[in-house]
Amino acid sequence: MNANIRNVSNRSMNAMIAVPIIAMLLLSLGPVTGLPEDNWATVKGTVTDINNGEPIVGAEVTISYHGIVRTDITDTSGAYEFTNVPICFCMKTIDVSKDGYRPESKDVGVQVVTVVDFELMHEEMEHTEGSVSGIVTNVDTGLPIEGATMTLEYHGNTLTSVTDADGAYGFTNVPMCFCMKDLSVEADGYEDQARQVAVAEGTIEDFALEPEDGGSNGLYGIVTGIVADASTNEPIAGAGVTLEYHDIVRTTVTDADGRYVFQDVPICFCTKDLSVEADGYEDAHEQVAVSEETTQDFALEPAPDGGNTIIPSVPDGTPKETTGLTGSLLSKSGLVTMSIVVGISAILVLVSFLAASMLGRKDRA
Repeated sequence: MNANIRNVSNRSMNAMIAVPIIAMLLLSLGPVTGLPEDNWATVKGTVTDINNGEPIVGAEVTISYHGIVRTDITDTSGAYEFTNVPICFCMKTIDVSKDGYRPESKDVGVQVVTVVDFELMHEEMEHTEGSVSGIVTNVDTGLPIEGATMTLEYHGNTLTSVTDADGAYGFTNVPMCFCMKDLSVEADGYEDQARQVAVAEGTIEDFALEPEDGGSNGLYGIVTGIVADASTNEPIAGAGVTLEYHDIVRTTVTDADGRYVFQDVPICFCTKDLSVEADGYEDAHEQVAVSEETTQDFALEPAPDGGNTIIPSVPDGTPKETTGLTGSLLSKSGLVTMSIVVGISAILVLVSFLAASMLGRKDRA
């Protein structure tokens, strides 16, 4: 009996010694899920006041995944940290709360080191929203760039906009807060630009883009100019301008300053046909060779009948009168008509002569 008691006592003592040793070995191997060491991540960040950017001390931060909820409290610098977070395909949910502030929540994908910051708004504060807008132009010409892509990034959000024919863009419902927003622009043939902006009720941010390749916009150029009244030199708004090349027909309309512009016109050996028409004026036409920036102005003469009459231009720029051209064509047409009439008359005379001759022969017979 005593021997059995001694054996049980010895086994108990051995177990008491072995269990802590085994536990220490397991802890040294890392978390008990069996994941390799490089499959564990750290999730950390700071919690600040959205109004003044000051750290929020004592905020409760929780991270939830796989049915597990872990909690941390921000320190004097507003920082929190979770270690040994499994790296996997699922999204983790991070929630932040603090008395006097509105709670915030984010779903995040975890990497080896994942930083997730929070800006909390006071409960009594109302959401205030502003806007960001502006114009994108060519730094060399000052002309608007249509089709440029604008990107605005903040609070993990990415917004995009595309400039219109006037180079204008706009973002609305952008939160007005302490943080700076990232604003960038890119356009084909131009160098990208980016800056940080503070958002107010009506924030204006214009961009002037540099053409790529040190000022050469690839193999494409710009054709621009002013259309004005030849008598008064006043700009003509709403004039229709047409550019034709390579079986392509492009049209635009002059603005309030009488200006027109065609962008991305190929620079090559051919000349392009450029024409203008406006109500109450004689139409005009020019052939242009395109370079990086080609300027072709037009001074339109008022049409005598108030309509549109095409006036071709000779190389020295002196317009030809359409009446002379029309008269010449009419004169040539008259000569042709007279020749035809004379020819028909001669044929009729010949036929009559032959018929009379034949009748005379019958009579003699």
